[in-house]
Amino acid sequence: MEKQLNNETKTTTQMVELRRWYIQDSEAFSLLNDSVDSTYDDHFVKYPCSVDEAANWIMSMVDREFDYEGVYRAVLVDGTIKGLVSVAFTNGNHWVDGSLGIMMMPDACGKGFATQAVKLMVIEDRKSVV
Repeated sequence: MEKQLNNETKTTTQMVELRRWYIQDSEAFSLLNDSVDSTYDDHFVKYPCSVDEAANWIMSMVDREFDYEGVYRAVLVDGTIKGLVSVAFTNGNHWVDGSLGIMMMPDACGKGFATQAVKLMVIEDRKSVV
């Protein structure tokens, strides 16, 4: 990925990918949730988040996705979970009305990873869900 910074091009070689959440990701989700302020959003587990609470959250998001209420993906940077991107559908309109959610680990912020994740979500992941 290339970014323009003060008229110079910086190339980032780190790979961003999205994948579904799995119960085995409970510890990673717990760390992610506890690293950011998610108190404003009732879709996420409150701080502090135990591994069991994270597992429950993952299972509830799997159910929401199964019921076509949204799409929730782990954001991986070079194979390590560094964030979450989601689209929660509103009014039953799949990919028409919804809200975008992004949560990133502090060490992944400001590097363009969230931007890449959103692009992947709305362009690539949409094709596999529609």
